[in-house]
Amino acid sequence: MHRAVGMVVAQTGLAPEDATALLRARAWARGGRVADLAADVLARRETFDDERPTPRV
Repeated sequence: MHRAVGMVVAQTGLAPEDATALLRARAWARGGRVADLAADVLARRETFDDERPTPRV
């Protein structure tokens, strides 16, 4: 789980706590388990490149 969070941090620029919440939210939205999604992130079957935060002005 921690390595998957690190990959989400690298892809999105989010803080680790927010990356963890994003992983959990995506798993919940898809009706899946967080552990399965984390495995997909580590295997590069799932990315979060489209989740980059927009800069504040």
